[in-house]
Amino acid sequence: MVFKKVWIFIFFFTAFSLALGVCYANTVVIFPSYGLLYTSIPTKFELPTNWQIAHVSASKWSLVTEHSPAKYLLPVELPRGVYQLTESIVTTESGETYISTPFGIAKLVVAESKKNIIKSSEQADALFRIPASHRIYYVLRGDKLEQYFYIYAAIDSAFVILSSIPQERGYIPTGKILAAAAEESTVSGRKLFVIGVVDELSKGVNIRNKVIQVSRKDWNVVELNYLSSTDWQPADYVIDIRCNEELPGGEIHIYGTLMEKTVPLGSTIMSDINREGSIYVSKSWEVFHSWSLGKLLKVSGRNLVSGTLNLKGQGAVKIVLRAKNIADLKLSSGKIIRQAADLVEVELNLSGVAKVDISFSYSIE
Repeated sequence: MVFKKVWIFIFFFTAFSLALGVCYANTVVIFPSYGLLYTSIPTKFELPTNWQIAHVSASKWSLVTEHSPAKYLLPVELPRGVYQLTESIVTTESGETYISTPFGIAKLVVAESKKNIIKSSEQADALFRIPASHRIYYVLRGDKLEQYFYIYAAIDSAFVILSSIPQERGYIPTGKILAAAAEESTVSGRKLFVIGVVDELSKGVNIRNKVIQVSRKDWNVVELNYLSSTDWQPADYVIDIRCNEELPGGEIHIYGTLMEKTVPLGSTIMSDINREGSIYVSKSWEVFHSWSLGKLLKVSGRNLVSGTLNLKGQGAVKIVLRAKNIADLKLSSGKIIRQAADLVEVELNLSGVAKVDISFSYSIE
């Protein structure tokens, strides 16, 4: 089943590449933890370490291992110097190796080696699975969201396509940053970013892909735990963003302004954004809350809840109520901005101290 999925993807990838007019010698599709390299090979091709053969188009081909024995220069005299000793082998600080043989001291000229060689009946197209990875990360400055790619592959240069599916994550290495504007397409459920030709892939490359204008709202979010009274605790600082984009999740670095200077506020993980989403930043010093439960009664398969939400601080507050089949909701203050069967969100602008009396019922069956 796995191989079937791989070959289906290869088919679509090949058709997609032809549609884009990709004719570069090496084309690599980079997934988060590996790469698929599509290239042309001669009749005799040395397979690099850690490369795996997926397909060779030749009418006949085989993989053979060629051994090359070590070669020595002898006899030689062991020069005076500082050595590392390992059984009958001595190595100088400069890396020269000498061994003791029945014929005297010998100097290693060529080390023993082993090569895996693809031998084919003619020049052929080949598909290899190679060491590679990519990560998507972001920088948020005000209402501007910058999207970056980190890409690595065990090859010096190639035409690069990134492949992403929902809920893929990763850490972000550092390095130099290039600019790009990747063309995006969806093939077989995957989002493909066509980067183009990239050099120095084996060193790891960071690419700034694009800057996205977003609509942003910062909240102090209070998740209402209504089953029992609670002590004072900080709200969650959450940023809601909206844009006309589908954005794969990844690490996000958030910047703010202090004394007219741009400063980093922290980093967190952003979930996939499908035109809108929320970014949890941290606990908030702006708003604290507690809940005083007044009544919790079970009546005909439903719980009746009433109590008081106590707030102190300053800023925009979003009160979030989650329960099954919410009904009979009453609030002493605040504006309902979202209401569904199992979810209610209430907006409140806080300045100082406030009390919000809340009552509702919900299903317990």
